[in-house]
Amino acid sequence: MPENILSSSQVWIRQERNAGKHLEQFTKFSSFEPRKMTTVFATVSCLPLGIIALLCCQILAAESSPLSLKPSTRSRSPRDTGQLHSSTQSDASCCSTLQSVINGQSNKLPLNCYDARQMGQKVSGIYKIDPHDGEGPFRVYCDMTTDGGGWTVFQRRQDGSEDFFLKWNEYKNGFGDLMGEFWLGLDKIHRLTAHQTLRVDLADFDGAKRFAQYQDFTVGNEKSKYVMNIGKYLGNAGDSLTATHSGQKFSTSDNDNDEHDINCAVANTGAWWYKGCHSANLNGQYLKGVITTFNGVSWTAWRGVKYSLKFSEMKIRPNA
Repeated sequence: MPENILSSSQVWIRQERNAGKHLEQFTKFSSFEPRKMTTVFATVSCLPLGIIALLCCQILAAESSPLSLKPSTRSRSPRDTGQLHSSTQSDASCCSTLQSVINGQSNKLPLNCYDARQMGQKVSGIYKIDPHDGEGPFRVYCDMTTDGGGWTVFQRRQDGSEDFFLKWNEYKNGFGDLMGEFWLGLDKIHRLTAHQTLRVDLADFDGAKRFAQYQDFTVGNEKSKYVMNIGKYLGNAGDSLTATHSGQKFSTSDNDNDEHDINCAVANTGAWWYKGCHSANLNGQYLKGVITTFNGVSWTAWRGVKYSLKFSEMKIRPNA
């Protein structure tokens, strides 16, 4: 019987003798401490399962808390200065880990924050996800508390620390700090927006809060100029997107795709799905309250076009 099929006690007996040697060699090869090796089990799936089982039991016995990793120092866009939460469970039993290997399942990254929430993650913060579209994983901020959690956040304004009057490439790739103000990037938003619900959380400088929610939120690819479409609205902030912005292409100061004779991004000091020009301008200038211009962080249906909001956060999760 092949040794890589876990169906005989002889396999365990025969392989137990060499488990210590395999553990020592694998630890040295991977440059991980034994208690930090939970997330790399998938890389040793080519080993006989008896050895994997012994590795699993020795490592999990040393672990007393969920694994967390600090982000690496290589450049990312937007920045993620916070702690990276593990997207896989490290406190599972040896039996469940072995069963995953037997079934051909590795510790796959979640598709999005909702997937991470379904996997048991309950803490808001930075997670690594992979939409499984062949384009590779990336880091996002997950809101795990609002309305049941599972929201993938793609925009946040809160203190004016980031300049949002940027050009096409910056909006395409993303910018800012995932723990602060940021824009995730239109390419990533496009990858995430199949059958999604959009939620927009807002706050003014008087402490009032509102939200708007839309079913069937989608953002097209770059060839479509990241055209945005939304469905049914609900919430208490009023609908500032459907009539003026749904079906519109994205515009920046150097890539004018609106329907106005002027460049709405330049006129409103922002970047958005402008038509001619806006009833929402959440990427506008951070101007703090009542203003005399039209270029603030505005949501017209709530505080009017000449009020710049204190806080905005745009996030998505799969349609209910």
